[in-house]
Amino acid sequence: MKLRRTDSERGQTLVEFGLIIPIVLLIMLGLFDLGRVVFINNSLSDGARNGARHASTRPRDADYCAQVDDAVRSATRGQPLTPYIVTFTTLDGDDNTLSTYVVCVDGANGPGRAAMIADQQAGPGDRVTVDIGANVQLALDFIARATGRDAFTLSAESTMQVTFAP
Repeated sequence: MKLRRTDSERGQTLVEFGLIIPIVLLIMLGLFDLGRVVFINNSLSDGARNGARHASTRPRDADYCAQVDDAVRSATRGQPLTPYIVTFTTLDGDDNTLSTYVVCVDGANGPGRAAMIADQQAGPGDRVTVDIGANVQLALDFIARATGRDAFTLSAESTMQVTFAP
């Protein structure tokens, strides 16, 4: 049995396609932007973790901040970052905070770097924290208007214990 279309049904498929394709495209493009935001968030987490790992080893090295910066930037895969901070916290034997130093700011020596070295701090058991962030612009303008935001501020933080200090 053959089904035949009458003249009044010609083009119906094209009309249905025309009605559905904008919705499908909106969903696909929205998933594209969501994927970008998730990727950048994961990159920031990797950057903070790598930076903290490098920062927790050899904290008295002369090129300490440059090493941490290299670790952060290689893990974030070229993502533009907001200025990030590396904080060093010295602890006593009971895990009470003795002092906190901002040792690196955006890859350069921070205000507490010289003080930390002069005080001969940085020993095993102390903690180092890397706090980084990024502003993510949405690629699709209509999604930005629909959400009421054209950018998202993402951040990541990682803290590691110093296990070796020369």
